[in-house]
Amino acid sequence: FEVDEAALGLICDAGYDPVYGARPLKRAIQNLLENPLAQAVLAG
Repeated sequence: FEVDEAALGLICDAGYDPVYGARPLKRAIQNLLENPLAQAVLAG
């Protein structure tokens, strides 16, 4: 699985919070990558 630089930047921006650091990163990966990919696989 490969992610281009633009997508990586988007995920990093969404997954970083000045207060919490990178803690929201897992949620950002799930929302931006895992969930849409799973829905696409299920839809065929």
